[in-house]
Amino acid sequence: MLSYRAGAGPSDLVRQQLWPLGRTAVPGWRDCEPAIFVDQDEQVALLARCVSETDLPADVRAAGALVLLHGAKITRISTLKTDDVHCTAKGSSTIALGRPHQ
Repeated sequence: MLSYRAGAGPSDLVRQQLWPLGRTAVPGWRDCEPAIFVDQDEQVALLARCVSETDLPADVRAAGALVLLHGAKITRISTLKTDDVHCTAKGSSTIALGRPHQ
């Protein structure tokens, strides 16, 4: 049964439950470059699916297109807001993928 004192945070609860195990090493987040790439023909085929396959949800298709066209990271795509999309009077649009939100 998990219980912890009033005012104790979640990290105190974790420490309380793990103390019998002794020292526990938790590996850090690895932010490394991709090692597996698709060839150009496969990339074009995947992009065609993102554009035309209506069985996939629109957000999945848009995210897939951003990854395939711009190499955008999913963690960055998931933080996009409507303010990051800019439409011009001529009908073109841009998406601000540069800096993450603060």
